[in-house]
Parts: sequence; structure tokens; C-alpha cells
Amino acid sequence: MKKHRTAGRFAALIAATALLIPAGSVHAEPPGDDDRPVPPAAGVTLDEVQRQQALDEALGDLWKLVPNDGANAPGFASVTVDRDEGRVAIYWRGDVPNGIRALETSAHADVTVIPASFSQSDSDRAADYIFGLAREGQIPLPVSVGLNAAADELQVLFAATDLSKVNIDELTAATESMAGVKPTFLGTTRSFVGASR
Repeated sequence: MKKHRTAGRFAALIAATALLIPAGSVHAEPPGDDDRPVPPAAGVTLDEVQRQQALDEALGDLWKLVPNDGANAPGFASVTVDRDEGRVAIYWRGDVPNGIRALETSAHADVTVIPASFSQSDSDRAADYIFGLAREGQIPLPVSVGLNAAADELQVLFAATDLSKVNIDELTAATESMAGVKPTFLGTTRSFVGASR
């Protein structure tokens, strides 16, 4: 019976203490700690964290100027990121807008604008044409159509068995005439669509 009374007294003490604490004064984190820097994860140096933050800021600035991955930005071709070196390469065809040029001198990552042979809109136009031919049954369906990373080559990838069914010279001439882009055709033995286990 004595144990019961002790437990009851302890519970009453806890309840009374809880009534003395003003509402809203209990915090999961001490106030003002939101501004404290988060330490890097184990094995990651502070330099790596700062380099990543600089890359994120530079890319954020780029995507504000070139929304929708460049779909509506004439001249934009592609962007490559070297996370180890903290570098961003922006590939651009034609006159580079001042806002894009300004990224090269920003205080963020090492940003360079590089002339490109093709723009994203060139690639989109060629892809629309080539996939249109495939929908009409004139050529096999390509695995992909797009720019390489340096935006100096439009690559059309077919399954290796389908590449032999394509008249490369004819399709090259037609694509160049209709879309203004001379593609490079590649074959792959990898299966992407309809693969089963």
C-alpha cells in the first residue's frame, strides 16, 4: 500500500510541475538555433559543402533565367556540372543574353558559357520530325533523340537491330532539310522498352 501512495505522490508532483510551466515555453529546439550551420556529414569536408552550395546557387540562378530546362530559351543547349571541381558549363548557340553572361562573373561557382553547335530547340525540332516519321511507320522507333553533353552533336539512338533498317543517308538529308540539324545515328544492344525480367 505504501508503494501506491509514493507513486500517487510522484504523479501529483509531476502534474503540479506541469501546471507551473507557462504554455508555449517548451521548445523542441532552443530558440535562435535555426541560423546555426549544419555540420557536414561524416567524411564530407566543409570545402565540399561550400562548393556544393555554390553550385546550387549558380544553377538556381541559371534556371531562373532559363526556365523549363531551356524549352523556351532560344539558344540554350545544355548544362554540365563538375561537382568535384565546382564548375558549371553552359552551352549556348548564338548570341548569349547578358543575364547568362553575368553568371560567369557571379560570386558562385566557376561558370563558363561555351558556344554550342545546336540549341535545345534545334534538338526538339529534329526529335519531333524523327519521331513523326516513326509514328507514320517510315522508320523504326528510335530509343532516344537528343543532344550530347557538349551540344555539338544531335544523337539518334536506335536498337542495333533497327539501325540496319534505316537509310542513314536519306534520313540525315531529310532531317537536315526539315529541322536544320544533321544528326549522328547510333545503335545500341541494350533493351530499354518492353524489357522483361
